[in-house]
Amino acid sequence: MTASATNVTSIGGINVLGSFAAAGFTNALDGTVTICFFADVSKALNYIGVTISRLTYQENSLMVSKASIGSTRSRIEDVHMAEEQLVDAKLQILQQTAAIT
Repeated sequence: MTASATNVTSIGGINVLGSFAAAGFTNALDGTVTICFFADVSKALNYIGVTISRLTYQENSLMVSKASIGSTRSRIEDVHMAEEQLVDAKLQILQQTAAIT
């Protein structure tokens, strides 16, 4: 069994650790190689799970905000349209009264 931070680790000529040795996933203890692979994978998977959870929460929050902004914009446009219709009706009334007199 060979182990080094730069060399490929193998057992009986079979590549066991490959790039994990270069990434520092092995731990030398009294001349033997102890693989801390499962603890590191568990930490990595935990981090990935927490990150996915945070991103999912943020995505849902942004979707709610987007819907809220869309409805607010619609109400503002409706008020603007009503104001324009009011001004138009007012001008029509003024034109009709001016045509009568």
